[in-house]
Amino acid sequence: MSRQRARLRAEREELEAAARAKRARQADRRSARASRRRVLVDAVPRRRVRVARPRGILENRRRRRFTFTMAVAALLQVLTWTVSDSWWLRATVATLTALFVPVILALLSDRRS
Repeated sequence: MSRQRARLRAEREELEAAARAKRARQADRRSARASRRRVLVDAVPRRRVRVARPRGILENRRRRRFTFTMAVAALLQVLTWTVSDSWWLRATVATLTALFVPVILALLSDRRS
């Protein structure tokens, strides 16, 4: 019985070694292919891709609203910094501005109204 177990174990180890060798060959093939591809891709000059901005009346309106909101927020910050010397007030206005600007932009872009 132990000879049969030893023979089965030897066969199993031989199959496992063959499978490991096959996986190693496949990994070597994949890495060689990847390195060849890297060399080819790096040799080809890259084409600049133009990213088109959306155009149209709605996009212009959205951009104008965004610019106006950010300008008002910046003006509020400048006024706070020039008028007040209180760091507590400056920090409060900055925090509230950072919290309310996205809300205002969301309300302005609501299409239901």
